Amino acid sequence: MTGKALSTRTVRSRTVAWAGLLAAALTAGLMVYGGWVRASGSGLGCPDWVLCKGAVLPELERATAIELGHRIFAGVTILAAAVASVVAYRQRHANPLAARLLMGALGVMLLQAGVGGVVVLTELSSAAVVVHLLLAMTTLALLTVGSVLSLGLPPPRFALLGGASALLVLAGVVALAGSAIVAWGVGSGCPGLPLCDSRSTGLAWALHALHRLAAATLLLLLLSAALRWRRSLGSPVLVGLLHSVLLAMVLQGAIGIAGVSLGFSEALLVLHVALATLVWWGLAAVWALALRSPANV
Repeated sequence: MTGKALSTRTVRSRTVAWAGLLAAALTAGLMVYGGWVRASGSGLGCPDWVLCKGAVLPELERATAIELGHRIFAGVTILAAAVASVVAYRQRHANPLAARLLMGALGVMLLQAGVGGVVVLTELSSAAVVVHLLLAMTTLALLTVGSVLSLGLPPPRFALLGGASALLVLAGVVALAGSAIVAWGVGSGCPGLPLCDSRSTGLAWALHALHRLAAATLLLLLLSAALRWRRSLGSPVLVGLLHSVLLAMVLQGAIGIAGVSLGFSEALLVLHVALATLVWWGLAAVWALALRSPANV
């Protein structure tokens, strides 16, 4: 392959990567916005779907404005994912796996939009709320992995996929358990620290214990990975990601403890969701880089 052809291929691959990362950033923002919808009690600000109070642009009270804004944001995010999917499809011969991931992300996002309608029409069914978040997390992971694979970043020198997978799975458990706590209305059902006490019901105890134990385990594994991998990875980007995720996880834990002790305000809840989203997003990128390690190529 000539230098000019290689340069053209690199530019096209990076175009795919940046299109995917833009869609990923919007997806992360949409997840945080969804946390605001829940924290502000605006989930039924538009009690119907796909219209809002029977109109395209209803009278905008606070809850209605927040929920309608979430739907508009979702529409913009779907459009960005569609653009990334088209760009990736056109360059599918250069990186077929990245193309499949980005196109798959669009499909999952469309399914998520449908589940969002189910959430509204079932008046915030707890199970539907958790599935809605699961699909959002899947979309963000697919977009991130596809984009990182297209960037051509230096891979780590050693096989790290097993450790990266464990971190990603634990982050998913933490996020989904947290969503279930809110969805089933047991956010204040575990006032004890570090674990629940006799004041907690069975469901609250189970969900909070899962959330806290998974978070503590994730924090310890992140700290261990940051210490063990920092000199042997040969990938400064991966090391930086690990440190950033570790910082976000520490802050998230501190906010969680403060929320249990002092009560979660709306702003504190949104910040908690934002940090959880950053942890998931960062670990998806770590997993993508680990996938490129020599043992996995």
